[in-house]
Amino acid sequence: MCIRDRDVSGATPDEWQFATIEFNTEDTHPGDVAEFLSEDFEVWPPAGWTIDADPSSCDTWLSTETTGEDNETGGTGFAADANSDF
Repeated sequence: MCIRDRDVSGATPDEWQFATIEFNTEDTHPGDVAEFLSEDFEVWPPAGWTIDADPSSCDTWLSTETTGEDNETGGTGFAADANSDF
């Protein structure tokens, strides 16, 4: 993989910056898929998690089980939902 350095010192802050990544290989490197991060949101909050937010604000993470929103993560089951409507 080759990532080319770009000088962004002249870029305007708070604007999206895009880059190109080139994968210089013809080998597909077949093998097993490894899952590095996974969380099950069927129990809310997940074991070992805490929700650190002001309870009087709308900045609280909820479960889609509570909000009734769809899981739009591409996964299945419930998902975490930070929704200002609740």
